[in-house]
Amino acid sequence: MHTLGHFDLHQQTAQENLATCFSLFMYLPHLHELNLYNDNKLLVFPIKDLTETNPVYIFMNKDNAYVEGTDGLKNLLKNEVENYV
Repeated sequence: MHTLGHFDLHQQTAQENLATCFSLFMYLPHLHELNLYNDNKLLVFPIKDLTETNPVYIFMNKDNAYVEGTDGLKNLLKNEVENYV
């Protein structure tokens, strides 16, 4: 068993038949794009009855001044994540 820190390495090792990997649903469009340009296609198998979710949190230091654009970032993330729910 080997652990890789960067998800792109997980995908690349799986595509080279060196490993298998788990992927979050939100990465599936990227996996599809990889398959368009590679003869060694990655196969995706959903996990039956998986009901767990992967929450996303934004952490901010309460002692720092409010940064302009924070609300925009929150809205952008919220809209993007809604596509995967």
